[in-house]
Amino acid sequence: MKFSELEECPFCGHEEFYTNDYYRGTSAYLQRFDGGEANDNSQMYDGLFHIQGKKAYCANCWSYLGNTMTDTLGKRAERALKEKE
Repeated sequence: MKFSELEECPFCGHEEFYTNDYYRGTSAYLQRFDGGEANDNSQMYDGLFHIQGKKAYCANCWSYLGNTMTDTLGKRAERALKEKE
């Protein structure tokens, strides 16, 4: 099975995962003089360079699931899937 074929975490069944992404650059965050946020801060990420992480982890149990770039499952995740069958 490939990572892209996963529908949930094989360990806990959670439907979300995360990668540790990396950012570099500068940002302008607009604020109001009364201390509130400006109406539109959509440009605040424009000056950032984003590198997406390769390793995927469950957002609930933090278990390593696999590699998103090579589309492969981790060995432990493969074993967990086989045990569910």
